[in-house]
Amino acid sequence: MNESTIANRYAGGLLEASIEQDILEDVRRTLDAFSRAVAEHTECRAILADPSISTQIKEQILSGLLQQLGAPKLLERFTTLLCEKRRTGLLQEIGRAFNRLADENAGVTEVAVTSARGLAQNEIESLRAALSRMLSRDVRLRTETDPALLGGVVVRMNTTVMDGSIRTKLRKIAEQIS
Repeated sequence: MNESTIANRYAGGLLEASIEQDILEDVRRTLDAFSRAVAEHTECRAILADPSISTQIKEQILSGLLQQLGAPKLLERFTTLLCEKRRTGLLQEIGRAFNRLADENAGVTEVAVTSARGLAQNEIESLRAALSRMLSRDVRLRTETDPALLGGVVVRMNTTVMDGSIRTKLRKIAEQIS
């Protein structure tokens, strides 16, 4: 079983328990803060991923960090389980999977939009509304810029890519001419 599948299973279990206990947003907020803290400290990431470091040391580190963040007890028990199962190296991937599953559960789809230039707020809102109507779901937009596109936008959601960039249109015209 690959690490992504394992992370999804743990994230799914945590999501179910969070919903049952009606603390989904608290868990999400704490898990996000925790992931940011771990991402900022390479030593912490290295310790959590190192199988030669004892479970007890990892539990102490995670417990201290979670207490500082005011984490729900469920999240403390969850990280203890990850320590026991030697899955602490997957914590950040589990966090990403948890957010994705929580969004799916709430009917929200994350969409990445890349444009040649930064989009104005009204353009972002128009795009969000159009995508929301098209998908019949709420949409969370993440915008990026790539001047190499020349113009237009590239929209990515899950495994679907809609490429309306001028760069791609020019490439297709060149292929047709050749």
